Amino acid sequence: MDHGVRSIEEAYLRAYVSLSGGCIDLHPLHGKGELVENMEACKILADHGYQIEMLPSLPANETALRRKLLPDVFLNKNPDVRINGLLLGDIKTPEKNSLVRKSVISRQISQVYSNPWLWHAIN
Repeated sequence: MDHGVRSIEEAYLRAYVSLSGGCIDLHPLHGKGELVENMEACKILADHGYQIEMLPSLPANETALRRKLLPDVFLNKNPDVRINGLLLGDIKTPEKNSLVRKSVISRQISQVYSNPWLWHAIN
């Protein structure tokens, strides 16, 4: 009998639930150096109703664990998140003292909304 106990490698922790129904599930092996910034970005997505998994960061030589936890990730990539169980992504945050033009942000958002496959995948 396994009593529902999973190893640390398999366990996701529910880190946030939004009023809109979105949530963030955090893997304990998510990159510690990027956790604060990624969590901030993920909360925005969750507040818009998206289901977010903050994925583990695994070294290339952990092939068995990568196959188990990141079966949809190619090569030795380490994406930051999985959105609605389908879409993998990296979260990019600008340096604190650098300016990002609103047009750059709008263009990135527009690319998702104008691509029918991406739009359908996350909604």
